[in-house]
This record gives sequence, C-alpha cells and structure tokens, in this order.
Amino acid sequence: MRVVNTSLLYASMIVILTMLILPSINANEIEEIDKTNMVYVPGGNCIVGSSIEKFPTENIRSQKTIFVSTFQIDKFEVTNSEYRKFLQWIIVYGDTAVRHPNQPVDKDHTPRYWKTYIPHLLDTIGISKLQHFQSDTFMTDNHPVVGVDWYDAYAYCKWLGKRIPKEDEWEKASRGTDGRLWPWGNVWDFKKCNSGGYEWKGERDGYIYTAPYNAYPEGVSSYGCYNMAGNVQEWTDEKYTKGGGFNSYPTWVTSFVRQNREPEFRYFSLGFRCAR
Repeated sequence: MRVVNTSLLYASMIVILTMLILPSINANEIEEIDKTNMVYVPGGNCIVGSSIEKFPTENIRSQKTIFVSTFQIDKFEVTNSEYRKFLQWIIVYGDTAVRHPNQPVDKDHTPRYWKTYIPHLLDTIGISKLQHFQSDTFMTDNHPVVGVDWYDAYAYCKWLGKRIPKEDEWEKASRGTDGRLWPWGNVWDFKKCNSGGYEWKGERDGYIYTAPYNAYPEGVSSYGCYNMAGNVQEWTDEKYTKGGGFNSYPTWVTSFVRQNREPEFRYFSLGFRCAR
C-alpha cells in the first residue's frame, strides 16, 4: 500500500491556491516605477528625537542614540504617476492581495483630492490669495501623491514588494547619524525645501503647493533622499507622519518632529515613500 506524505501534499496545495488567489503583478510596470528609486542605508547607530523643549511632548521623543538595522528607502516620494499605475492594477485585480487586515470594508484607494470636492478650507487661509485652486492641483504626474491614508500607503508598498518605513528608519534616512535638524544640516535655508510660512511675504521657495518629486537637490539628505523636509508629510509604519509639508513652518519640517495620525487620516500635504 502506497503511503501519501500528507504534509507535503498540504504544502503543495497551499502553494497552488496562493498562485491562483494572488494576482500577478506586471514586472515591467514595477521596474518602470522602481528603477534606481531606492537608497541603501547601512546598519548602525544614529540619533533620534530631540532635547529641544519648545515642542509639545506628543510631537517629539526624548533624544537618544539607537541602533537601526540595514534597510533601503525610496529616494523620492511616491508620485501621482506611480500611484495611478497602482490604481489601474486595483481596478483589474482588486486589493485583496495587498490590503491590510484592518482596512475598512469597501475601502476606496483613490486619493481624496482626485475626486470632485470644494476646498472650503483654502478659502480662509493665506495661500488661496496667492494662487487660484484648481481641481487638478494635486494630480500632476511628477508631483507627490497626497490625500492618501495609511491603508493606501500600506497597499501600494505591498504591491511593489515593499513596506512603509519605520519611524526610526525614516529619521535616520533624513538626518543621518549626527542628529542634524534638517536633512542638509543645522542651518535653515528656505531654498532647500518646499515649506510654508511665507504667505504674506511671497512664496520664496518657488511653490505654493507640492513641488516635483526631484526638486531641491541641494536639500537632499546624506543618504541621497529628496524632500524629507517639506513638500509633503510622510507616513511611517507606526502611523506617525514625518517631515512636514509645503504648508509647514521651518520648525515643523525638522527631521525629529512627529505627528500622530489616525490610519484613515487624509490631508492635502500628506503622502509617503516606501522602504524594504
């Protein structure tokens, strides 16, 4: 009588079912998105947090030296063009293979500001007086995608075989190992990032809203990451946002500041980048 290895049979069935259930990802599309989009950050010690006392305690953690393992992180923030490819894939295959287990039922991954809406908030603040707000203001291909929540970022990263960066990783990629205030150093320069605070003096950094993903090359971090100060806030795995955005003042685009968000929070200056 032939004996069947039930463990091997069960494992084979799992592999076959997985191949049937998980839709294939177009490798050419991923290569087109990925390219040389990641930088290598070697494992080692770095400084996180800050000893500056002017910030609310919920927005900073006490300064300390920690060890962060080797990782890779995107050189640039995810763009509208890249995110659009992800949505096209979702339309065909659905998000079952990439969704987070706690993602709300019937979740729509379309960015908030890609839909028709009336931005009443912008009518009450200074920047609306400098530039008329258009329906496609946040849809430009080579600008970072905004209006995405944590679940959107999670699904997109998983689609590419990546993940959302941890806060420690993000902070090290931004400020290096010497604990600098901004990615480029400790001296503020509005020409090195897309920040706010100039509504009544003119937009001296060149952009009122988002800037292109590769803008401000003089403000890159020591590891070569672009726009880790300003442009858009970025999600971390712990659901903190880091880096501030185009509407943030210089003190709020420092590398150590954090803001705790609900995973479904969306905002017109909030995007993300991936890690692995």
